[in-house]
Amino acid sequence: MERPAVDPLRRLLRPLKDRVWADRWECRPIKFGIARGMLMLGNRHFNLRYELGLYEVGVARAFTRLAKRAKIAYDIGACFGYYTLALARQGVETIYAFEPHPEYRRMLEEAVKRNHLEPRVQ
Repeated sequence: MERPAVDPLRRLLRPLKDRVWADRWECRPIKFGIARGMLMLGNRHFNLRYELGLYEVGVARAFTRLAKRAKIAYDIGACFGYYTLALARQGVETIYAFEPHPEYRRMLEEAVKRNHLEPRVQ
């Protein structure tokens, strides 16, 4: 079954979202999910699902189970740090986060700094 090009619910909610939230990047706490309580730089127009802990919900259960047993983890293509923050929250001692895109890397570094994770994240 083919998925429609534009989800009708998204089409209806987009104007409301545009009116309620300004299009700007801010450091905000993640409210729910595997990175709950961590601070992340985001834009509610594009990243609301991260802030609400709704990003890749189906992966979260397995991710949590695997991360709790890890002492070292690698986040390849870390983007702005959602999974890096989640790994830190789950107790991983050392995290190697790689992000080649300069702007995303800057956002990742900001998230690490805001959460005082410099000793644990390389």
